[in-house]
Amino acid sequence: MKKQKKVIAVMILAIIILGVMSNLCKVYAETGTTAGTVTFSSNVAANQITMTRYVNDTAANVTNTFGYTITADASNPANGVTNAPTTASIVFNDVAPGNDNVAVQTGTIDFAGTTFTKVGDYRFTVAETSSTDSTVYPLDSQTYTIVVQVKNELDANDVPTGNLIATLVSQAEYTVSGTDHKGDIKFESDEPPTSFTISKSVTGDLADKDEYFEFCLLIDGLTGATYTVTGAHSTDGTNTVNSSTYTVDSTDTIYLKHGQTVTISNVPEGTEYDIEEQGAVNYETYIDGSSTDSKSAPTKKVTSANTNDNTSFVNNYEQVTLTGVFINVAPYIIVVAIAVLGIIFIRKTSRND
Repeated sequence: MKKQKKVIAVMILAIIILGVMSNLCKVYAETGTTAGTVTFSSNVAANQITMTRYVNDTAANVTNTFGYTITADASNPANGVTNAPTTASIVFNDVAPGNDNVAVQTGTIDFAGTTFTKVGDYRFTVAETSSTDSTVYPLDSQTYTIVVQVKNELDANDVPTGNLIATLVSQAEYTVSGTDHKGDIKFESDEPPTSFTISKSVTGDLADKDEYFEFCLLIDGLTGATYTVTGAHSTDGTNTVNSSTYTVDSTDTIYLKHGQTVTISNVPEGTEYDIEEQGAVNYETYIDGSSTDSKSAPTKKVTSANTNDNTSFVNNYEQVTLTGVFINVAPYIIVVAIAVLGIIFIRKTSRND
């Protein structure tokens, strides 16, 4: 009797062990099978992910094409995917900006023809890699990772059917300043910084073409912001340099002599700035071809646009004209004339006596 009980107990234990092993095998099958293939359905929401492109701080309509590269991650299951998308684009065709001066357009990355043959997580990196006019519409360096999860399809008894289910995760992965995030795919850029130039000419027969003239740049911006000055000029009024920086709210000045032109770069569009020439005591000052001497206010006030602004300063120093000479010596001539008339009068009076 005892032996029969032991046999029954062993049989029950064996059945339990077999059941556990069966479950273990089922788990293995759910996570490791390679049976079957799957493609996304024709449902647009299921096989496409949307990207949004912003062009900020623009007052003009935008016409530009941004190109994107989609790269499969090296960690993806080997030989587990075919026909995955490799490129995408977002096209701006004369898109007007909104009231916030932002133009917006969307595009999609389409996995409709993609086939997966192995379970696992498939990652694809999306990067903006081209712009029709990258000078006006620069690239955004942010990258995003799309995740497609491929699992076994199970029947009502949790048994794999031999088909694979692919799910496109709606939110992408990305990193900003070392912190990981999940969210929508958004690329953006501002209008590129603009620049302006200052040129110097000296005219007149008394002009010194080797003399440096001092200019002060009063640029409206964040304190400490720096701008690049390129082109032959001087930072101390004597030595020539080809490049330097100008700092907002500092006492930095630049010096130009005849024939020199400098370009001030990295100036945001819409920035207000003044160009003021200082000194030039003996010179007449003409700005941008004006025929009026600006000596009393040798300053040009500008709001930078998305096209470069050019400013020319002409300093003229001429020899004194005859009219000027007469005015300057007229008092002496009058004194001499009076003296001569006095002498003549005295002589006449003496003769009459």
